[in-house]
Amino acid sequence: MIKERVKYEDDETVYIDGKKWFYSEHYDYLESPKRDEEVAPAICCPHCERVEFSISYGTYRCIANCSCGHKMVIYEG
Repeated sequence: MIKERVKYEDDETVYIDGKKWFYSEHYDYLESPKRDEEVAPAICCPHCERVEFSISYGTYRCIANCSCGHKMVIYEG
């Protein structure tokens, strides 16, 4: 079950453990601002702040599945 959290605004800056993230309302995840560099992980779950996910695939989609139950589309094409 997804725990309740404060709702972030689109493109809001969030700091977790000293690392800067931006919230994407469209994808409902926190994204690293260092998109051009090799940064791992590049996304963070906005519900539980985890950065480790299992990956599943749908029709033209790649989905990051957090252990808290939140699912984030990380590729559509």
